[in-house]
Amino acid sequence: FGEKDGIRFVQSANLRGLINYFCGEEPIEKVTDALKAFLLTYTSFTTVEEFLEALFARFDDETPEDPKRIDLIRPRVINTLKNWIEVCREDFNQNENALPMVNDFIARLDKDPQTKKFIKSIQNSISATPLRRSSTGSTEPVKEKEKKHRARRSSLFGGRPNFAEPMIRYHPVDIAEQLTLISHGIFCSIKAKELLNQNWTKADKLRVAPNITKLTERFNTVSYWAQYIILSENRREDVVTCFIDIASECQKLCNINDCLAIYAALSGTPVFRLKITQELSRDTIKKYNEIQSLFSSDKNYKVYREFIDKIGSDQDARPCVPFIGLYLTDLSFIQENQTFSLANQKVINYSKQIMIHRAISLIQKLQERSYNYRAIDELTTALMSLPVYPDAEKELLDMSYRIKPR
Repeated sequence: FGEKDGIRFVQSANLRGLINYFCGEEPIEKVTDALKAFLLTYTSFTTVEEFLEALFARFDDETPEDPKRIDLIRPRVINTLKNWIEVCREDFNQNENALPMVNDFIARLDKDPQTKKFIKSIQNSISATPLRRSSTGSTEPVKEKEKKHRARRSSLFGGRPNFAEPMIRYHPVDIAEQLTLISHGIFCSIKAKELLNQNWTKADKLRVAPNITKLTERFNTVSYWAQYIILSENRREDVVTCFIDIASECQKLCNINDCLAIYAALSGTPVFRLKITQELSRDTIKKYNEIQSLFSSDKNYKVYREFIDKIGSDQDARPCVPFIGLYLTDLSFIQENQTFSLANQKVINYSKQIMIHRAISLIQKLQERSYNYRAIDELTTALMSLPVYPDAEKELLDMSYRIKPR
């Protein structure tokens, strides 16, 4: 145990020790946060079967001399089991051994008049319908007569159809809003389990972290799209101005993912080496500098982290699409050495589980918030159909060198 501000907390323990702590004599309010962290992260250091066996062993533990302690411990075991079934329903449903093990436990309870009273509450948790998160933002196509687009820009792109189409026909605010709805939808689809065990780095990441993979690919697609348009058009200063306006609007909407994707396009070698930003208006350069300062790497991205912490606070309820990459870097660092051996036993570094829980809880809090913009069907379709560039980096560099040789 460790202690901070007079409150004890678990630093490390084996699995049985953790179960004893959750299902022990500590006041329930003191173990609630630790139990939430356990239920979120347990698959990174144990299995469903081991968890259930440890719970049932705690229920059967009759070593306390005081019968009142048994009366306290057993309801806590049942409550922990119920919480697990309800909070981690997907784990419960996907494991072929989970339900048979719980049913065997219920059968044992049924044989003892003293424990029958627990059966119904367990069965209610098993049969309960899982709650579904409400959709984030409306994706209904806006009826033609309801469309109230802002004043559209004149065509800057010489009548090019295809990739430049959204920018020809729509104002940067419209584009930023629709980019935000698309990315927010992907972000809200990310499940907590995708953020564990560095799943996004695995060979089968499309299976174990599909939505993280999709959001990462979306980031790259938007960034490559911006670079391609800038390098394809003759009036590059106007195109860059338009993209800076879009990025600035994304920043106002707290859509950090697409704001950074566009900033990455502008600061990447193919575009940056052309020194286009030096030719822009004072107002546009000011917007660019504000974006640049948000993503400064100084002091481990201090400005960006403070911005996200503020957005994630209870005092600020704005919706947000964060840049997931920084969270993944932090989680990779935290998730190293989660367990160690001591006297031939696997010991869980539980302080790390608490840190993982805090990081993922912030993501979950942001996922609960919604944008109120409606999808502009035509524009959304165009932005969701941006081309994927398999050889993007080489192709973009070649385009840049054709404009300005080395």
